[in-house]
Amino acid sequence: ILDSLVESGEWEESTKDIEVVRINRVTSGGDAGTEVVLAIQDDEGAYLIGWKVVAVGDAFEFSGIDTPDDRAAKASQLDPASQ
Repeated sequence: ILDSLVESGEWEESTKDIEVVRINRVTSGGDAGTEVVLAIQDDEGAYLIGWKVVAVGDAFEFSGIDTPDDRAAKASQLDPASQ
């Protein structure tokens, strides 16, 4: 999927305004996978996105997870310690 997004130009269009990507939280669930929450900052502010990562053979499978609908001016303001 990523290759097709890059080839079509959609990846560049979707990511061109990103200024900062910050790891907000990582929670290991053992064999059930790991949850990763990222704070994404662009010229309009910062927001959270989350992924569940599960090892499948020699590869990894990513699926979206729910995250709080928090917004902030900077990605660092979304850190759990700053709330």
